[in-house]
Amino acid sequence: MSGRVTISDALYAKRRIAGKERQGAMGYFPFFADIENSRWLIVGGGAVAFRKTCELLPFGVRIRVVSPEICRSFVNLEKEETWGDRIRLEKRDFEERDLDKIQFAVAATSSPELNRQVGALCRHRGIPVNASDSKGECSFLFPSVIKDGPVTLGISTEGTSPALARLLKLRLSASLPPGVGALAEQLGGVRAQVKELYPHSPKIRSAVYGRLAREGLDNGCSLTPEMIHEIINRKLEDEHD
Repeated sequence: MSGRVTISDALYAKRRIAGKERQGAMGYFPFFADIENSRWLIVGGGAVAFRKTCELLPFGVRIRVVSPEICRSFVNLEKEETWGDRIRLEKRDFEERDLDKIQFAVAATSSPELNRQVGALCRHRGIPVNASDSKGECSFLFPSVIKDGPVTLGISTEGTSPALARLLKLRLSASLPPGVGALAEQLGGVRAQVKELYPHSPKIRSAVYGRLAREGLDNGCSLTPEMIHEIINRKLEDEHD
């Protein structure tokens, strides 16, 4: 066995070491959770707090906003029939008791000191918290979100550059094909049918799902009943040949 190390071996080792160092420095893992009807506290009443509130509301959460100053956008939002029963504004200073019975918190004030204070209190209580401009007090990061029906993309730069995350959101939003959310719902509607036809063939089911998704994307994010029938039954015929 040769003891010589090639250039490619060295580069591979370097990448592995760099990857491990990177993993050690990064403790955040992206995952999707069901937060419908969860109770949120937003500390802050300005533009940043408003933006984060607007990104949360479509997921069915219940939000209480606490701040001595609340921008007009929040007031208008509370008046909307769509969200009126899911958001409550309280124009006053934050108090520690505001964290009672809260499941998630966001500190988005113009005061770094207050954001750190809220973050520290939440971490002490075991409440997941996002504190603006205070990554050390965050237990989760707030991504830039793209949502079209059941299709959801979350973009994060690990807190290094929120501006870059927002720019990526704009560019990725523009690149997503129109109707991709409707296609996802349509594909979800045929899963039971495919499972019924191929109950013991996960490999075939996977191939059918993949073909349906590809054909749907290539057909402008739409599948006709005839297309679905043809794709599913072609596999069924192949299986019995």
